[in-house]
Amino acid sequence: LVGVVVILAMANLEASHAIATERTVPQGRLLGHLIVDVAALTTFFVLAGGPDNSFTPLYLVHVAMAAVMLTPVRAALLVMVTLACYASLFVFHLPLHLDRHTLDPYTLKRLGQMVSMVITLVSVAGFTVGLARSLRWRKLQLLEARDRTARIDRLRSVGTLAAGAAHELNTPLSTLDLRLRRV
Repeated sequence: LVGVVVILAMANLEASHAIATERTVPQGRLLGHLIVDVAALTTFFVLAGGPDNSFTPLYLVHVAMAAVMLTPVRAALLVMVTLACYASLFVFHLPLHLDRHTLDPYTLKRLGQMVSMVITLVSVAGFTVGLARSLRWRKLQLLEARDRTARIDRLRSVGTLAAGAAHELNTPLSTLDLRLRRV
């Protein structure tokens, strides 16, 4: 269990470094991190009741992130990995011993489901809000770039008109100057 936590900590440090130093994080690296997270989550579930653990809906957070951040093929790959991990919980797991707790098993199970739902909803909502904020910021950047380009194009047009007008005025004046010098 400590080894899984250490691996997750190292993966998170690497991810933080990648985000700080790279403009865009490659899709393969994102997929790798999501697979490591799903494997770690599976390890925790194996040790804590397998498919009977109320927190198995947390797999949905990783699938939602993959659907938004990865290409469809990579997202489908993460879905398959997640399904395989979830299916493995039916074969390999340590059972929950709810009868050893002071609360009755029904209450304990429902409490776990409620906490799991809250964590899942907050995680998905937080991810979606962050994504929406990022999209709004990107849209603002694109609008500003479009406005700058339009301004530059208008200035170019004014410059071209001014050069054309100067040329048109210069030609008759040059002709007059030439004629006056001959006289």
